[in-house]
Amino acid sequence: MARKNQTEYEVIQKKFFGANEPSLDAHLADALNWYSSVCDDKDARGWLKEYLKEADRSEEINQLNLIPDDWIPRTAAWLARLALRGYLLSEHNFETIEKKLKDAFCHQTMPEKTLVPKVKPNVQEYIREKASELIGEVEGMIDDKVNIPPSFYNFLRSREVSGLVANRMLTHFAPIADELIEAMETDDEDLKEGYRVYSNKELENLAITYQSIVDDLNQYIGNVKKARKPRAKKKPSMEKLLKNFSYCKSENDYQLVSVDPSKIVGATELWTFNPKKMALAVYRSNDSDGLNIRRSVIVNINEKTSLSKKIGRKTSEKVKLVLNSGKVALRKVMDDISGKGNEVGRITKDTILLRVL
Repeated sequence: MARKNQTEYEVIQKKFFGANEPSLDAHLADALNWYSSVCDDKDARGWLKEYLKEADRSEEINQLNLIPDDWIPRTAAWLARLALRGYLLSEHNFETIEKKLKDAFCHQTMPEKTLVPKVKPNVQEYIREKASELIGEVEGMIDDKVNIPPSFYNFLRSREVSGLVANRMLTHFAPIADELIEAMETDDEDLKEGYRVYSNKELENLAITYQSIVDDLNQYIGNVKKARKPRAKKKPSMEKLLKNFSYCKSENDYQLVSVDPSKIVGATELWTFNPKKMALAVYRSNDSDGLNIRRSVIVNINEKTSLSKKIGRKTSEKVKLVLNSGKVALRKVMDDISGKGNEVGRITKDTILLRVL
């Protein structure tokens, strides 16, 4: 926060917040509010340096010098200042300081005159850096109260985030979501104390935001795994088999990704979904040879047990049931959908290959 001119600043400070720092018996939320309202980034940086100096962490002081003002963790600074003054903080408060510092260190900038030889990062370093960059961007939007994209799943797709990077992001956001939910429900006073700066509604909205991020990350990671092509095998017959096989690789409205069509050959069961016709279909093999493909037609099917039905309402619920149910539960899926079953048709460019068994 940029300071106003000194005279105006002092008038506002004395009138609304008092000229002195909060007493050591003040409520933590009130103390944090005072620092947030009266102090600025220069104060925050100075107190964090003093806090690190007290702990003989000189190397981290050097790292702090390379962090731009926009990424200085102000809440951590206010807690550090209180700790330096002798305020009794909880273990959770000290963990918050360390976590915020760790996140801030991901945003160091190199000194302009320092020449650093270019070193190509290894895979793990790249994953860490890419994940930290995206985590910082998302948390920046949350801290600045900028709305997260309505579909975090589509945000990940637009950035072409790899499954490994998404996994790294999940290990960061999942514990935060769990802690926020616990903070709303727990009787643990130490945990509640750390979140008293938020109203009940603000805490609930924050928990919903983080949990939606975690849910979309889980779905994205699952789809990436499902869409991952198997290691190339020298099977020219398979290439020829799929040459004229047309299907829908992904569908955004229901956030679906088709399985690898090569897995159909020899399978006992194939489930498909056509979002344009709102039709769910199951192809069951006629014998132990399994299903096969002939151009755009699934062959060697059991015509009595293979059928297609229009889903109607609760489309997402039925699709998720197919994706997540075991073999026994899958037998009842079509029975639970009202209406007469139709013969299964050929696979088209609008057909999502949901699952192969």
